[in-house]
Amino acid sequence: MNIGIIGFGRFGKLLATILVDDFPVLVYDNSKTDEDIMIEARSSEVKVTPAPVSEVASCKNVFLCVPILKFEEALQEYKQHFSKGATIIDVLSVKEHPLKLMTEVQKDCDIEILLTHPMFGPDAVAEDGLKDQPIVICPEKTSKSTVSLWCEYFKRKGLRVVEMSCEEHDKIIARSLCLTHLLGRAVDRIGISASNIDTKDFKNLLKMREHACNDSLELYKGLQQKNQFAEEMRIEVMEALRGEIENSLEDD
Repeated sequence: MNIGIIGFGRFGKLLATILVDDFPVLVYDNSKTDEDIMIEARSSEVKVTPAPVSEVASCKNVFLCVPILKFEEALQEYKQHFSKGATIIDVLSVKEHPLKLMTEVQKDCDIEILLTHPMFGPDAVAEDGLKDQPIVICPEKTSKSTVSLWCEYFKRKGLRVVEMSCEEHDKIIARSLCLTHLLGRAVDRIGISASNIDTKDFKNLLKMREHACNDSLELYKGLQQKNQFAEEMRIEVMEALRGEIENSLEDD
């Protein structure tokens, strides 16, 4: 059974390393030539096969590893190639947004959809390995058999599977991942740097900045713009900094 991966960026490559031991993996990326994909695959030591989008998107299982802000465009472009009964899997860091878009595509195509969010990236795996890394599965609009199949597969790969609704996921992510990226980019903007007297907590702050800025600005915008709970979080952070936290410095 071939697996298709559309999008061979940082996470697409990481996903391929997870899948290639068990499936033939076909890859398409509209911003890269087949030669580019092979060069990057060799550098990552992952064996994938570049193929035309019509072939990759028609696989029985297709992972869409495209940016949040380009997800709708990608769905509309590639849905013509989806095979009847195929499972189309997203890996976005927001879940209500793709749920809405993929449900609409289901009306036009006889497909299964599976909403996932691997709660790790290349940096986390490089530091801590794959074992016990969490992956969220949102089972809305998906048959129990498909959910069970992929949950069991991810567990066999050593991942910790957590099932929850798309809404619950986005509420939690707004106050975790969205907040982390906000603070990491804020730290980067003010230009702090390491010194020879750094505390452990400060080193952790620098690491948070590094991880946030390793991801693209496009990802940051997608996280903040397509999670309906993120704006409320940002307002609370700004109000806390300008209000109670700043006012606590004033003399009584």
